[in-house]
Amino acid sequence: MNVTIMVRFLYINIIIPLADLIFGFLSIFSSKVSERQSQWKNLLLLIPQKKKLRILIHASSMGEFEQAKPIIEKIKSKFPETEIIASFFSPSGFRNQQKYKKIDYSCYLPIDTKKNAEYFAKQINPDIAIFVRYDLWLNTLTSLKNIGSKNYLVCATKPSGKFLTNYKIGNQYLQECYSQFEYIFTVGSDHSDFISLFYDSKRIKALSDTRADRILDTVNIAKKNKILPDSLVGDVFLFIAGSSWTKDETIISQAVNLINKDKFICRVIYVPHEPTERNIEAIEKLHNKVIRLSAILNELKVFDTDILKNNLKDAHLVVDSIGKLLKLYANADAAFIGCGFDDGVHSVSEPAGYGLSIASGPKINTMPDAIELNKLGGLKIINNSNELKIWLEKIINDENYRKKISKINENYILRNSGSSEKISEIILKSAVK
Repeated sequence: MNVTIMVRFLYINIIIPLADLIFGFLSIFSSKVSERQSQWKNLLLLIPQKKKLRILIHASSMGEFEQAKPIIEKIKSKFPETEIIASFFSPSGFRNQQKYKKIDYSCYLPIDTKKNAEYFAKQINPDIAIFVRYDLWLNTLTSLKNIGSKNYLVCATKPSGKFLTNYKIGNQYLQECYSQFEYIFTVGSDHSDFISLFYDSKRIKALSDTRADRILDTVNIAKKNKILPDSLVGDVFLFIAGSSWTKDETIISQAVNLINKDKFICRVIYVPHEPTERNIEAIEKLHNKVIRLSAILNELKVFDTDILKNNLKDAHLVVDSIGKLLKLYANADAAFIGCGFDDGVHSVSEPAGYGLSIASGPKINTMPDAIELNKLGGLKIINNSNELKIWLEKIINDENYRKKISKINENYILRNSGSSEKISEIILKSAVK
């Protein structure tokens, strides 16, 4: 049995059936898993038969879908009648994009059994399928190609898992997945070099992350329509903790409490990765006074900002709902991006687009933008609360230093914009041939 046949056999007959069983078991205990397991087929049944050009966009979760949005919007601007169907692996991605008006239908990608994949491909029946980053499912990709879909991989990066990158069987799996694509667009030459080990280099194009285009649009809108009025929060340094996890929040609170020991000069807005009641209550215990954003926004509808400003005195904020982070960056002076002490830092490109000084934990190797911004000096790596305190005090007190970092980060995003236009042009040419 050669390696290719062995990989397909193991994947189809052992790995995925086992994953299906595990997800079935987890659905008993997890509402998120239960939601996707119980709803995916019903959501597919709501999608009507194809009557016009249809494009499937698959993103694992919310962050990957942000990378897809500029491409969707370019396609819709050129061919408004195109049907866009968005599929997600995670419930958070599916839920958070329900109000996005540029897609026609949304659904879950089912667990990648051969039977599920064939049903999924047949039910959606796209002319084009666009996958984002590295959420690659062999049975789904093969089934889509078998029904005539032209498949593309956009914002492609080298997978972070060692099994796929360091072992022959993992390499072969990648090669099998990449072979299902017409063309692959990467976020940089390093990623192109890696993928070219398994795929025709003539069909790989190194561009930049499409998120840069999305960020520029968001920044312009958010600065004109801030969630919090400057008159309410503008008298102290505003430090935002974006997509924060427990260790991030602990280190931030320790540093900021020391900075504010004699005088309140730095206010934190915590935006937890998961704004559950448990996480919010834990954040509320980190400082003497923490107010929930929902309470502030409700009071803004009734009270004058001068009254609220007095209530907000010496208080930090915690965001207790989703979908606020990207706009809240418009209020901030600096940002700490979470998960750098856990699985790997979340997106740093959004705060960079606002020209914020940025810090994070040390695990940045899964995020190309973080690696590059760190090299340029726009992202500071923090290992403990003392390092954060020293960095924050310099950012707060040295305006020239802050402006220098702001220019580095703004220029990085500007320099990397424009890739969504190039990607959409190539994809649409294949559709109208």
